[in-house]
Amino acid sequence: MLFCNIDLLDENFKTQKNQYVGVKDGRIAYIGAEEPQEDFGERYDGRHRLLLPGFYNVHSHAPMTLLRGYAENLPLQRWLGEKVFPFEDLLDEEAAYYGTLLAISEMLASGTVSFSDMYFFLDGMTKAIFESGIKCNLSRGLTVFDDSDYTDLPAYRDNLRLRGEWNGANGGRLIGDLCIHGEYTSNPKIVEAGAQHARDTGARIHIHLSETQTEHEECKSRHGLTPAAYMEKHGIFDSPTTAAHCVWLEDEDFDILKRHGVTVACCPASNLKLASGYANVPKMLESGINVALGTDGPLRDFDEAISEAERIGYPVMLKAASGGGGKGIRVVAREEDLADAFHTASREAESAFGNGDVFLEKYLTHVRHVEMQILADQQGNILCLGERDCSLQLNKQKVLEETPSPVMTEDIRRKMMDAAVLAAKAANYTNAGTVEFLLAPDGQFYFIEMNTRLQVEHPITEEISGVDIEMADSYCLSGAPEYEAGGYPPAGTRHRMSYQCTFYRQSGVSAYSRRRQSAFRYRTHAGYRCGSLL
Repeated sequence: MLFCNIDLLDENFKTQKNQYVGVKDGRIAYIGAEEPQEDFGERYDGRHRLLLPGFYNVHSHAPMTLLRGYAENLPLQRWLGEKVFPFEDLLDEEAAYYGTLLAISEMLASGTVSFSDMYFFLDGMTKAIFESGIKCNLSRGLTVFDDSDYTDLPAYRDNLRLRGEWNGANGGRLIGDLCIHGEYTSNPKIVEAGAQHARDTGARIHIHLSETQTEHEECKSRHGLTPAAYMEKHGIFDSPTTAAHCVWLEDEDFDILKRHGVTVACCPASNLKLASGYANVPKMLESGINVALGTDGPLRDFDEAISEAERIGYPVMLKAASGGGGKGIRVVAREEDLADAFHTASREAESAFGNGDVFLEKYLTHVRHVEMQILADQQGNILCLGERDCSLQLNKQKVLEETPSPVMTEDIRRKMMDAAVLAAKAANYTNAGTVEFLLAPDGQFYFIEMNTRLQVEHPITEEISGVDIEMADSYCLSGAPEYEAGGYPPAGTRHRMSYQCTFYRQSGVSAYSRRRQSAFRYRTHAGYRCGSLL
């Protein structure tokens, strides 16, 4: 097949316009701006289309799609010991086959073309992998809770089959890896034997590492070593290794992973679901560690909503995972009101945004709504221009914005600015943007969302900072270095205080039209000055 006049996203995330891409025998054989002389058969008109690399899921347990919605809201150790392990005892090869097919169909639908998996029931899983044609690095999960020898374990015999019968099968699309589930599900003797097996066969290794604080601290208590140092000591990192999660790494651990070229599989959805914490991806990247994404979610199940609301305590807030404008939001004060609110919010979100997913959060009272204006260029410089306080609202829409915030101390301001800069840096963000927070009376603040655009309220920030944000945004987009990271602009401040007020035209008792006029006001040494934006 020959793709003609198609836009191409290359390995540097740059768009190459109007390219020709020739595919022969399932492989890309030609890329160029000129039409190739070779005949690639069927032609595809790629105008107004983008060709990009497929996604890779580097940590999964595909058959566990059958457990979706089961055993919610438990910490990892209880989730495994009380629910998952007993459930898995009831599975068989057929169940694993269908669970893997379901997982693969979801991956392919999202553009995922390859995955790395650790599980059991290799016959069922390989059947699904072969039928789908997807690429897979497959490993047999190894867990042992006694003093068995490595060669006596069912996992060892499965690994021999995996490496001997299936490695390189299906046109090279199936690769057999070796697996040590984790430190807490093994012992040093088994870990060393598995490491030696990998060295002898040239296999990659797939492990869990420092997923939870409990796992991390108990490993230190048992061995006097962090999980990363423990795996290094017993030879696991002598072979190419993928380490899943890595949430609770210590300073020395970053050096260990970098030194051995370990790939970290970051699994944010899983870590969120199990409340395990979050991986320090920015530090990993700064340390030169290779980081990839895995799946190991938003709230979709009402039973989950009930248990989660009970855990965090009422009142709670349901909020649409997509969209904005105050749609898909419900505050729930009592359990008996949760069902109606959940389904109403979900239907409203589906209608407004095409996505019925909702999040459930603790509802905070007596808070201020504070947003931080940032600018980020393509050289990694990030400037925070300070806050806008937009706590005065009507029907979940902003009415008054003021800067600086009348309640914010300098210490809180600096901490919130640092958090905004860190969030933008973690996302490798470029352009003008706004990071929004809730500020509680005790001085704690909570992230809401980030608006990846220039907001209508930006003129009041311009008035106190002296920075033309629209012009600066153009510099950011062009790649021109313009600002140094962090802090207020060192010079150019024009006014001490600035306001913007939005007036909504009333068209009924409680309804307001979308036609609005915004006015801004700022204080000078000579008095007040006003302006307006239509």
